[in-house]
Amino acid sequence: MRQPSPFACFLIAPLYTTIGMVSATCPTLVMDGGTTPWLSHAADAVAETLPNAQRRTIAGQPHNVDPQALAPVLIEFFTT
Repeated sequence: MRQPSPFACFLIAPLYTTIGMVSATCPTLVMDGGTTPWLSHAADAVAETLPNAQRRTIAGQPHNVDPQALAPVLIEFFTT
């Protein structure tokens, strides 16, 4: 039987996704733009669940973050 996608699991079975996230040990950057409260809350929950997550908000950015605002955050994450 084919496993559902992680996104589908997030929508229909949060516990399943939480268990999967806890087992992900690689460094993970969880971001949002700060202008969509429900996305910010979801990013907080993901970052709190992942054992090796860093949480960043790129202030004033919508869901489609400006690449010039995003680039410095990614550079910092991948070089430190």
